[in-house]
Amino acid sequence: MEPAWDEIVESNEQFLGAWKHFAEGAADGLVARFDGLAAMYSRVPVMFLNAIGFTSYVQSPADLRARIINGQRYAAAAGFPYFFSICKELMSPEAREDMDDAFAAAGLFPFFNWTGMAAEEILPPRRSVTDLDIRDVTDSPARRAVYEINCHAYDMPLDPGRDSMDLDSFWANMHGAVGYVDNRPVATATAFRVDGRRYVALVATMPDYRNRGYAEACMRHALQRAGAGRTVLHATEAGHPIYLKMGYRDVCHFRMYGESHE
Repeated sequence: MEPAWDEIVESNEQFLGAWKHFAEGAADGLVARFDGLAAMYSRVPVMFLNAIGFTSYVQSPADLRARIINGQRYAAAAGFPYFFSICKELMSPEAREDMDDAFAAAGLFPFFNWTGMAAEEILPPRRSVTDLDIRDVTDSPARRAVYEINCHAYDMPLDPGRDSMDLDSFWANMHGAVGYVDNRPVATATAFRVDGRRYVALVATMPDYRNRGYAEACMRHALQRAGAGRTVLHATEAGHPIYLKMGYRDVCHFRMYGESHE
């Protein structure tokens, strides 16, 4: 069944809302909407935490290029590494065909693809994970573990943003879980409410501990802490098959563009 238009819009707004949450929880974060764009800046030297997204349908290649230029102006003034997040289904066919060329002309390249997914409720677990000690994120070591596991999992540098998530304000109303094996943090996931939905983010596993169900177990723990109801996420290519088995279904597709992965 093809996803409904409102689900596509929902997926885009969930992304914008989640990164708005990150920015508002940062020590010096800023959120702005202008010219069909939303900038959600934690204002830290971590590209992943400074995002620019589109807030409405992109009508044409000219519309696309104008938004890229305006976004870059904002980014240049802000002075932090950043990325653009674009929902392909919220673009005209002509604008979508021009995407890579338009960003390349601005010195930006695609580095990541996400699939917007949703589920009314997730399915029961397919296997039991018994060797993982799952703990809530309640203190500085656990917060740092979330950051470091994600950096290792997605091949991002640990420095200079090591302290960016170690804030009470960042974790306000978020339910993080870290899984430990022999007291070593190896997997993590976080869930929190965005416009009434349970949004899932920061799902990652240390490379040497993959394919054991650890991140899924952490994710289920975090979702339970976040309550009941519809859940939305944006899946990496590696996580996508796992989420399908959990009962999520595809809604739309996103592409990320940046100057570098750092």
